[in-house]
Amino acid sequence: MQKLTSWFRSLQLERVFFVVLAGLFLLANVACSNPSSTASGSSPGYETESTSAYRIRQEPQGGMNGYSDVDPRRDTSQADAKARTLIDRAEARIQDDRNPKEVIQDTLKEKPLTERAREFSDQVSDSTKNTAEKASQATKKGLRNLQQNTGNALDDSSDFVQGKVEDVSKSAKRGIDNAVDKVEGRG
Repeated sequence: MQKLTSWFRSLQLERVFFVVLAGLFLLANVACSNPSSTASGSSPGYETESTSAYRIRQEPQGGMNGYSDVDPRRDTSQADAKARTLIDRAEARIQDDRNPKEVIQDTLKEKPLTERAREFSDQVSDSTKNTAEKASQATKKGLRNLQQNTGNALDDSSDFVQGKVEDVSKSAKRGIDNAVDKVEGRG
């Protein structure tokens, strides 16, 4: 306890009091200072620095966030032309007030039904041939794998059986030797 009291006396409470008082004075001075001295327009050149980084570099055009969704360096003329063509075709179909029979007749005039049927049958036969070839190749590969796995299994099983036969014969020999030793030891 004496060490503690002597340590407090050595601190010189006057100095501690003055340091705390100076800190409070500094805090009150900063908190109660004139806010106009820290306003955005008080320092020269402040406004030009802050707004120069935010000047508009791209004009609003619509799209997300009010600007174009497409990179201005990208050429989109082909895509725009294709989109325009598709839109025109769709609008033309909407405005077409023919009956379904006339539409079918016009479609058949472009390409006769026999030609369409021939193309469809060719596509189906090609697809069937490709599927048959792939199935044949997959079957051959599966058979090769099965043959290889069967051979490996036979090799492994023969090695296993041979090892077990050797173990049994060794155990039998040991048993006979032990029996002989017991008989000789008793007699």
